[in-house]
Amino acid sequence: MNSLLKVIAIVLSLLSTLELSAQLDTIHWLPPVHGRLAPWTFDNYIYVSTPSINPVQYTIKVPGGITLDSGVVSNSNPIKYFLGANLNNPIFTDTTQLNVILQNKGILFSSTAPCYVSYRCNAYDSSQSLQATIVSLKGNIALGKNFRIGGIKNLIGGIYRSSFFSMTATEDSTVISIDNISPSVVFEGSNPLSGSNSTILLNYGESVVYSLYTNSAANEDGILGINVQSNKDIALLNGFFLGNIGTSLNSQDIGIDQPVPTSELGNKYILIKGDGSNQYEQVILVAHENQTQIFVNGSNTLDTTLNDGEYYLIDGSRFSTNGNLLIESNKTFYCYQHLLGSSTASNGDLNFIPPISCGMPTEIDNLPSVDSIGNTQFSGSVSIIGRTQDTIKIFNQTNTILLNPGSGNSVTGTVDWRTHTITGLSGSLQIESSG
Repeated sequence: MNSLLKVIAIVLSLLSTLELSAQLDTIHWLPPVHGRLAPWTFDNYIYVSTPSINPVQYTIKVPGGITLDSGVVSNSNPIKYFLGANLNNPIFTDTTQLNVILQNKGILFSSTAPCYVSYRCNAYDSSQSLQATIVSLKGNIALGKNFRIGGIKNLIGGIYRSSFFSMTATEDSTVISIDNISPSVVFEGSNPLSGSNSTILLNYGESVVYSLYTNSAANEDGILGINVQSNKDIALLNGFFLGNIGTSLNSQDIGIDQPVPTSELGNKYILIKGDGSNQYEQVILVAHENQTQIFVNGSNTLDTTLNDGEYYLIDGSRFSTNGNLLIESNKTFYCYQHLLGSSTASNGDLNFIPPISCGMPTEIDNLPSVDSIGNTQFSGSVSIIGRTQDTIKIFNQTNTILLNPGSGNSVTGTVDWRTHTITGLSGSLQIESSG
């Protein structure tokens, strides 16, 4: 069973700027998902909350299509909407829906005041939860014209592993160009992507999904570094469903996240290690520019140099004894983390890591049901990256957790930031910082 440490930890990287400040918005786009469906039930939900104590009108719809749900959300009344199970919903796509223009897939959320929105998926059989993921939607800051695809090196292991990326157009006449595709990579479905460059035209609300099934060595990492460019803003989703960086047949999970465009990237990241072994705790860096130099934990010694579209893997042994990792570069780049919520190799998720910045939110109010997806309970935890001089308060149910200035774990290579991991949380969270 999954622990929500893996799916909540980076979602709640409070004060590491982009991820959380971007989550609060009046518009959120969620492109569709694809996976090689295993013989289990996959339940899909949209969770909505807001800091507003006054009623906020919201609508959940298929972009350019039908309205699925509408109503009122407030700080004391968060919303959980069931999208449906398996393929019977607007999120999942089957093999026949790959590589083609889709007009009835994806989600568009809108509201009269800013809201936090997340997509949550839980897979289970008759006896237990098997896989789960949370995608924290990032609002308008997730829209852009240039992206690099991220994920994991999804090793061959069993018959259900695959990686995917999907896109939704926010305007008519959106021309999308896809390049940096390895000639050895084979995409799934009819009329798949092929060659070094492909182009597709989408209108408002239309989507397209591409997937690599992990049937060959080339397909294991074939998704990483693919370049996506468009003439108008699009929303993008990437990840694996199912996958793992190990080969054991029973060690796999779901890992999906929504990245931001290259224009919103940074060159300094702090990560917090999960509960997995060094083999399975892994950081994935994807370069967007030539001569991207990578430095780790404040060292002046060059770790590696990446060129446009190349990726670099850093395993768990590089985290400090305090369980954190500082990565810096001379240029901006994408940073993802394969993070485990337990010592079991099958509990891995994919997290897009926001860069460190001083332009950060000082409050998150509120994040609902941090220990559940639908009716399934997990172990709720939160990891926080905060400035050294700040006081942080976590309000959870009737409890208040106080993190005083200078508390938590120091970060090798910087005196400005500290990390915290709080376990055993349930229900809704409110987090405040004095910074």
